[in-house]
Amino acid sequence: MSAQLETQQFGRDEKSARNQALFREINERIMSLSTAFAAAHGLQLDLICECSDESCTNPIRVAVEDYQRVRASANRFLIYPRHDIPRLERVVDRGNGYEIVEKFGGAARVVAEDPLHATTEMASDSDYH
Repeated sequence: MSAQLETQQFGRDEKSARNQALFREINERIMSLSTAFAAAHGLQLDLICECSDESCTNPIRVAVEDYQRVRASANRFLIYPRHDIPRLERVVDRGNGYEIVEKFGGAARVVAEDPLHATTEMASDSDYH
C-alpha cells in the first residue's frame, strides 16, 4: 500500500473512531438521565449503537451494570451485533442484542485521547463518592 493510501485509510479510521466517541457521548447523556431510575427498578437502558457508522441508530438495550462496566474503558463500545470493523476493533463480549468491542492500534489511541470520555469518567467517578 502506498504512503498516500495509508494516510487516507488512517484518516477514515480516525473518523470512524471519532464517530464512535460521539455515539458514546450520546449514550452517556441518556444514561445520566436514567441510571438512578433504571438501577432502582432493575431496568435496562435503551441506548443507540455506538458503531462507526454515523448513520446507524439501531437500538440496544443494556443493563446499567453492564453499561458501567463497558464505560470503565475508553477503548470499549457497545454495538449492535455484527457492526464491528475487524481492522479497528475486536468483539470481547456479547449480551442479549449487543456486542462489546475493544479498539486497538491507532483507533485505540484516538478514542483514548477523546476529551468527552475524560469528562464522562470524571462525572461517573463523582457519582460514586
